[in-house]
Amino acid sequence: MAVLGGTFDRLHAGHRALLAAAFDVADTVRIGLTSAAYLAAHPKPGGDRIRSYVGRRRALVRYLRSAYPGRAFEIVALDDAFGRSVEPGVDAIVVSTATEPGARAVNVRRRRTGLAAARVIAVPMTLAPDLRPVSSSRIRVGELTQNGRVRGASVLEVVGGGPAAASEVKRAFEESIPGRSVRLLPARPLSSARPTRRWDYRLELRTRGENRWQAELSTPEGMVRSAVLRRRPGAVGAFVRGALTRRRRALARETLS
Repeated sequence: MAVLGGTFDRLHAGHRALLAAAFDVADTVRIGLTSAAYLAAHPKPGGDRIRSYVGRRRALVRYLRSAYPGRAFEIVALDDAFGRSVEPGVDAIVVSTATEPGARAVNVRRRRTGLAAARVIAVPMTLAPDLRPVSSSRIRVGELTQNGRVRGASVLEVVGGGPAAASEVKRAFEESIPGRSVRLLPARPLSSARPTRRWDYRLELRTRGENRWQAELSTPEGMVRSAVLRRRPGAVGAFVRGALTRRRRALARETLS
C-alpha cells in the first residue's frame, strides 16, 4: 500500500503527479485528506477560501474514478501529521520534494513503534509557466488558474546593486521566460526597511569585498540559487539566466513525463 496526504483543494497538476506516483508503485492507495480540525490547527494562505472536507473529498473521488478506473483506493480524514501512515501494511510514502522531511518523520515514528520504515517517494514540484510551483495556495489567492495558467505579470524585486543591475536582471528574466511579462518593483537599497509588497522573485546583491557580490535569488517558496559573483557587466544577468534555465528544464521534464 502507498499512502499520501494533503488538502487537495482545487485539484491541480501537482496533486495529479503525486497520485500518479502512488498508483505506479502500489495496488492500493490510501489518501489522508486534511480535516477541518487539522486546517484550524495548521492555517494555510487563503485558508478561508479552502473548500469543505466534503467538497474536497467529492472532487477527489470523482477524479480518481475517472483517472484510475477499477483501482483500489481509500480516503481517510487526516487530523494530525501522521494519520494512518504509521500502521502496518504501508509500503511506500509519497510526498513532494517540499514535504519530504515529513515522510522522514513518519519513518522515525514507525521505527519507534516497531514497524519497518516505508519507502519514501519524493515527487518533484510541478512548475507553472512562471517557473514557480503550482499550488492550491496560489490558486486560492488568484495568482494561478486551476489549470496552472499564470494571471498577470511576474513581479520582480532587486535589492542592492543599483539601477543598472536591476535593468540587467529584468532583461534576463524576459529572455529566460519567453512570453511572460515582468514588472520590476522600484529599487531599494539593502539598508532600507523591507516593505510589505508582493513579489514572485527577489534578487539580493550584497557587497562582498571590493569587487564581488553575494547574490541570492529567492521566491516566496524559498531560495532558488546563491553564488558569489564578480562585479562586472553581465555577471548578474548570467547568474539569473542560469538559475532560471535549471528551473525551465525541470518544467520541461514534468511536461514530457
